[in-house]
Amino acid sequence: MKRAVVVAVLLLAACRGDNQETDDDSESSTPSATGTGGSSSSAASVGSGGAGVGGGEAEPFATCGDSGPTGEHIAVTLPSGQYYVWAPSPANDPAQPYPLVVALHGDEGHPDMAVSYIWGAVWNAHQDFVLVAPVCPSTQGSWWQGDTSAYAVFLHAVIEDVAAKYNIDIARSYATGYSGGSCWLSAYAFEFQDVFAGIQWTCGGCGPNVLPPPAPNCKVDGRFHIAADDFLLQGAQATADAMEQNGHHVDFVIASCSGHCCMNSPSDAEEALSWFLDRTKCHSTDGVGCSSITALP
Repeated sequence: MKRAVVVAVLLLAACRGDNQETDDDSESSTPSATGTGGSSSSAASVGSGGAGVGGGEAEPFATCGDSGPTGEHIAVTLPSGQYYVWAPSPANDPAQPYPLVVALHGDEGHPDMAVSYIWGAVWNAHQDFVLVAPVCPSTQGSWWQGDTSAYAVFLHAVIEDVAAKYNIDIARSYATGYSGGSCWLSAYAFEFQDVFAGIQWTCGGCGPNVLPPPAPNCKVDGRFHIAADDFLLQGAQATADAMEQNGHHVDFVIASCSGHCCMNSPSDAEEALSWFLDRTKCHSTDGVGCSSITALP
């Protein structure tokens, strides 16, 4: 693969602009949300091992959060920014852990311009995973511009909040980014190796900022979905090359469309979800008890 970092203005075509604003200081939901409410405390910080939740048979190794509202497109405001969550019922049931998908929008500046439309449709079709779409906390609305390291701190806060409120399967957490979100993942995704089992770069990638795996059995799988004539192709190839050189596994898929195009249909997210669920963090299987989402098997 060629290695070249593309420096270009990232443009993500808006698929739908159905912004759903909230004035609530904590959580608010659209009419389709069931809104279970409750406190944000959970067993997420409990040490690993021990008996399963409630005793008896062992439960999968999960965060055991139990206080998050369920439904779709629920706005959550943190001190450092806002995110949206789609959570199936009973996603806050300690007996039922769910995979987590964190999806970063592109340079249009808000998840509703593409992520909500595309991944929201996939969530509605399955409703068997927790979907989180953070709003980049920058004045530009772009993940790759401004104080990008502060966005990593924000994303850590989002993930911790979600893990505290929902019962997340810690072996099955994943990330994806569109366009500018993919470029940010090229720079910072490997700071989250203790969270994500797989990462998809959609229509993007911006260079070889890749770290080696924390352990030989904890390599991160990467999937790239990009058109052959996308202006970010070389940046995606550079990220993929760096991953392979650091021992990570890569699947590089050339999209059938032309240009900066492969985020324009839910089919991309459907393929990504299927690919994600074939992967677990550190090749782990079901464990026992509750732990932090960053725990490695």
